[in-house]
Amino acid sequence: HLAPGEYSFWGINKKDSKTAFFASGKQVCSTHCTTHEHTGKKHETDLRRIVDKFNSLYSKVINYSGYSRPLFQEMNVLSEKIIDITRLSYENNAVRYDELRQGKQGALTLMSWDILSRHIEEYLDASNADIKLLDVGAAGGQGILRAQEYGYHAYGLDISERFVTLLTDNTKILNRDKDHIRKCDSRFIDFGSGMFDVVRQSASLLHIPLIAKGYSCDLALAESNRVLKEGGLLFISVKKGNGIELQDTGEGLGVRAFQLFTVDQMVAMLQRNGFEPVFFQEFFEQRNAYETRWLIFIAQKIVSHEKKGKLTITTATEA
Repeated sequence: HLAPGEYSFWGINKKDSKTAFFASGKQVCSTHCTTHEHTGKKHETDLRRIVDKFNSLYSKVINYSGYSRPLFQEMNVLSEKIIDITRLSYENNAVRYDELRQGKQGALTLMSWDILSRHIEEYLDASNADIKLLDVGAAGGQGILRAQEYGYHAYGLDISERFVTLLTDNTKILNRDKDHIRKCDSRFIDFGSGMFDVVRQSASLLHIPLIAKGYSCDLALAESNRVLKEGGLLFISVKKGNGIELQDTGEGLGVRAFQLFTVDQMVAMLQRNGFEPVFFQEFFEQRNAYETRWLIFIAQKIVSHEKKGKLTITTATEA
């Protein structure tokens, strides 16, 4: 943070530490985060204040030209809190969420599966019965059931204990091997490397804050890359926007923190984690009284010495 000969002040209150003036007239700013502020972040429990602090740090880091790792680490403290609060929210509302999604295939969902299946046919040299697909953030298992309808060999994971229970119950009719369903974090996937032809991240990145390579949301993409075979496909759907927003979608699920993404952010994140985007489309969805712009990407795990796919861009479609 500092140039040679400059000073910084550590471990004192924010009001005393941000700026110092010297007899020469020179003004020196201290580091962005003092020990006092760090302690405050560690003990913060209010979701709105956590999100505000995260967004404040993110606005600094995108314009900061110095050594950014201390800022990333502070953001990661807040990110872990957001992820944990979200997990608890879904634990408490798992049954309600499952009731809302059970048996319902909206226009956006149907369109997404059609797009994914066409790309599987185009890019993967295998029959549907030989395709291994991992559904990340599988919730009650609707994605797994849909994958089965296409004839894919489907697996699922979720971070929520109650969702994993629902997931297991909802897929019993298919006589699924219990080993195909795992309780784990999408940033630390409990499946072997190079195991899957397709990884589906449908709305599963929405509650994982975006920081930088090696942190949080990037870790989820890095893990998707690890478990994919070379040349495998990654499907992603996220909400369009910038930063983290608190939203109540009017479905009785309460207020949740949503990470929003720009197209440029998504392309950059995919590429720095070993993927080449081959398809992108923007969709508009009206759900109850809530309007959402969705970004859908399909990306291929980069294979050395092979020709990369060409990104297909389609204009916004109303779903």
